[in-house]
Formats: sequence, structure tokens, C-alpha cells
Amino acid sequence: MNFGRRGLVPDTGAGSWLLPRQIGLTEALRLLFTGDPLDAERAKSVGYVLDVVEPDALPDAARALAEAAAQCSPFASARTKRLVYDGLTGDLPDHLAATRTALAECFASADHAEGVRAFLERRAPVFTGQ
Repeated sequence: MNFGRRGLVPDTGAGSWLLPRQIGLTEALRLLFTGDPLDAERAKSVGYVLDVVEPDALPDAARALAEAAAQCSPFASARTKRLVYDGLTGDLPDHLAATRTALAECFASADHAEGVRAFLERRAPVFTGQ
């Protein structure tokens, strides 16, 4: 919907706040100003969605994505998530300091030790989140 044609700004604020962060300023402005429809392939090409799958394939695609993420260390994943989200609003020096802290925490973690052992033993790691 083109809110401008109704004399409005995007109704929830998500369009003006989240959309530029998700797909970039230029593409967000284009969508917000024109109200052009966004089909699945275009949504994927601008980064609005991660994947496009047929409706019947959605459960399997979601499961595959979840299984891939579940193979990573929850300890490291939690720190990565925090770094990425904090990086959206912080400055670079603070982000680099936070990254050094997160790396030190990971190096000292049981999950890192298990990841190295599993690599050397050529087996899948069994992470505990610690």
C-alpha cells in the first residue's frame, strides 16, 4: 500500500525504521514512496526475505535452516547475535572492543574446546552451550 497516496506515513513506524535497516535506504525509500508491490523474487533480491520456497516445501526448508543453525555452538551464537544487534547502533571502536571480549569468552568456553577437539578428531561437535 502506498501510504503517501492516502496522505499518511507508514502506519506502524516499522516501514520507516525497520525497512531501511533490512533492505537498505535506497530500496526502502523506493518501496515507501512508490508503493510498488513486492513479489517473492524481488523480496529475495533486495534482502527482505532469506529464501523463497513453494508453500509445500516450507516446513522442510525451515527445518533444514534450523538444523544448520543448531549445529553451531549456542555459546558462540548468542555472542554473535548480541554483536550483530548491538552493532546496528554502536560505533566501530565500541564494537571492536565488544568483539574482543566475545572472542575471549569463546576461547575460554567449553564449546570452543569441544569444537577444536571435534575438528581434530574429524567428528561432529557436541556443544553444551558452555
